[in-house]
Amino acid sequence: MNAINNIIYYGAIGTDSTSIHPYFEDLNQLGGIKKIFSLFRRTQDEFTKNISTTCLGIVFRAREMADPQMKLEIISHLKSIINHQREDIVKVVKLALKCLEQNTPNRLEIDKDKFNIIVDNEQQKEQEKEQEKEQEKDKQKEQEKEQEKDKQKEQEKEQEYENELEKEQENKLEKQQEKEYEKEQEIEQEKEQEKEQENDYEKEQAKEQEKEQEYEKEQENEQDKEQENKLEKQQKKEQEKELKQEKEQEQEKEQENDYEKEQAKEQEKEQKKEQRKEQEQKKKLEIEQQKEQEQEQEKEYVNELEKEQENKLEKQQVKEYEKEQKKEQEKEQKKEQEQKKKLEIEQQKEQEQEKEYVNELEKEQENKLEKQQVKEYEKEQKKEQEKEQEKEQEKQQDKHQEKQQVNEQEKEQENKQEKQQEKEYQKELKKEQEKQIEKEQEYEKEQQNEQDKQQENQQEKQQQKEQEQEKELENEQEKEQESKLEKL
Repeated sequence: MNAINNIIYYGAIGTDSTSIHPYFEDLNQLGGIKKIFSLFRRTQDEFTKNISTTCLGIVFRAREMADPQMKLEIISHLKSIINHQREDIVKVVKLALKCLEQNTPNRLEIDKDKFNIIVDNEQQKEQEKEQEKEQEKDKQKEQEKEQEKDKQKEQEKEQEYENELEKEQENKLEKQQEKEYEKEQEIEQEKEQEKEQENDYEKEQAKEQEKEQEYEKEQENEQDKEQENKLEKQQKKEQEKELKQEKEQEQEKEQENDYEKEQAKEQEKEQKKEQRKEQEQKKKLEIEQQKEQEQEQEKEYVNELEKEQENKLEKQQVKEYEKEQKKEQEKEQKKEQEQKKKLEIEQQKEQEQEKEYVNELEKEQENKLEKQQVKEYEKEQKKEQEKEQEKEQEKQQDKHQEKQQVNEQEKEQENKQEKQQEKEYQKELKKEQEKQIEKEQEYEKEQQNEQDKQQENQQEKQQQKEQEQEKELENEQEKEQESKLEKL
């Protein structure tokens, strides 16, 4: 029933009967027309029948009822209740018939039996007044809707600004994460390089140790060879001594046997022996000299080996020292690079902050310009209104002076208010940069609260309207029952 009343109220009042009803297409698609017609047929209550028929008449308005049975039943019922006792029902019924009359097939059905719709001038005037009132209400509603749209646009702008800020923050976070990830990768690469260097150093040390072991083995082999040579030399010397002894024994035997023969030759032999002895002594001296030379050579060789080992150790120490210095230099270079990167990152952050600050200032300036434009527009509107008022004041000379005084006072007050507003605005501009975030949050909260309040007010108004309509319906039903009782 509330839906039907809304259709009658919003579709009939404040609109032209020749225009198309705004709810027709929605009702037709959702099957609302069939439901209302079935309600008309099923119900036995006269009030519901009257409301359903008037609703269908107003909904169809300048359209033809395609269903001939519906057209016949609805129009005949409307014609039957045109002389109802209640004036409000008669008004609505006449309005429904006038709406249907705009279509020729409907008009032919209405004009059967020479039926005429009589509308009083007073009723027309009342209807016109009601229409004017409702038009004013519609205008107010449209203005409220426009204001709500403006508020929604402002909210959308603020949301877009917040979304942009969130996107910028997300981009910053992503950039920071990428930079941190790059730093971590660089650190991991440096660690891997250090590990590779350490592995190379260990491999070099292992190779050097292997070389040293090979060198020691070679030295051991050389020492073994030298010992073998010494043993061979000693064996040769012993063999020579044995040979000499054997020869001497043979000579002695020969001398004993040939003593007599060799007496003459003994001197020669002794000389030869002395010569041999001298030669042997010379040989011994030469051998000893050779041994001494060999010992000296061995000592020199050992000294050279020791020197080589010392040089190797020194070289290793120098290499290790150079490696340590290189590592320290690399660490210092890394530190310098990290410091440079940090400085670059800080500079980038500062630049980004400066850009953000500049963008915020630009946005603030744009908002200020928009506010100033709005104020100028309002001032121009006020000036135009004042001009119109002045024209009206010229026509009304008696009230002209009073209105002038009032306008002058209002102008002075407005100028004072504008000056005060400008001063406060300049003060607020200084504070806005510091408290911009807080204001935005408070503004959002206030808007949400206002929206909630508006929604609550609208809901309360709708509830009140529904309650009033229900009360009216109940009162009507009670009146009808009372009238029935009175008739009885």
